[in-house]
Amino acid sequence: MATTGNWVADGLDEHLSQEAEWEQKQEKRNELLEKIDEIEEQMDYHMGAWDDLDCESKRLQEELEQLDND
Repeated sequence: MATTGNWVADGLDEHLSQEAEWEQKQEKRNELLEKIDEIEEQMDYHMGAWDDLDCESKRLQEELEQLDND
């Protein structure tokens, strides 16, 4: 980083640079958290659908066994 020769201005520039970097990291962090939440919502939806299909499959298997035993 270039210096102005004024230690107060240089310190302020450094502080603002660090703050901007922190804000960028926070924005990226928030984006990642949002994407994670979306993925988890999709997983929950698909897990529910999977459970429904699994129950239906088991019900049909039981019905098939009953038919075979009759």
